[in-house]
Amino acid sequence: MTIVLASIADDGNAIIMASDRMLSMPELTYQFEHDSPKIRNVGKYLVGYAGTTTFADDILSHDYGTQNTIRAFVEALSTFYIKYGNRIASRVLLESLGLDLETFNANPQNYPAPMQEMIYNKLGEEKLNVNFIVCGYDQDQPKIYTISQYGIYGTAHSVGYTAIGIGETHATHFYMVNGFKFNTPLKEAIFFAFRAKKSAEIAAGVGKRTDICILEKPKEPAFYRDGTNFVAELNEIYMKYDKKQRKLYEREIVPELAKLPMEVPNENS
Repeated sequence: MTIVLASIADDGNAIIMASDRMLSMPELTYQFEHDSPKIRNVGKYLVGYAGTTTFADDILSHDYGTQNTIRAFVEALSTFYIKYGNRIASRVLLESLGLDLETFNANPQNYPAPMQEMIYNKLGEEKLNVNFIVCGYDQDQPKIYTISQYGIYGTAHSVGYTAIGIGETHATHFYMVNGFKFNTPLKEAIFFAFRAKKSAEIAAGVGKRTDICILEKPKEPAFYRDGTNFVAELNEIYMKYDKKQRKLYEREIVPELAKLPMEVPNENS
């Protein structure tokens, strides 16, 4: 899997996305870091994906009418995702029987009841192992949508941040416990996103390389790829900050711990 995250900052005037470069393929049992970024400019929207790369590429190559509102774009993407997933699943489940999903759905009563039940159950269980985050503006309002492995979409702009991939829990937990807010200034919010991505690296399957994308209204999105000076300087700042944080656990930073009494209390006292 991977990590892709998004947040709204600067009182809604900016949307920040970050991701690693870890890719997975359906025919492979391992993952690898690649030169291909996972946050892309699709029309006037930003789309990041986590999961099987070949499926994500195929889905994103479809035409969704990117001049529409972001909600219409997300609904079109979700609709195609579900159809695409059903098509993949039907190939696996039905083609070996000489059927396709359209033929089966036209007259399911022509097939034995146990066969109908098995097919519908299997279709319901199948998923593409691809998640998406879609970001953009709708009449100057920042929006963040997510699309799940089943093609169902939801919103995250009321919370102000979200993440997808194996590192999702770590990244969103970082935002939550550190009190991220909509009015976080842009540069601080960028560093916040970088730190959240780094915190997600504890999860096996999250890559070390980092891409950052910033969408400020009404500007075009700015992409800072892994290896650029911008990302390198962010990492230098992060390393200094992380070193200071680690020192908080050393005795010379909290000398009072040396005097902490450890006597077992008298139960009669």
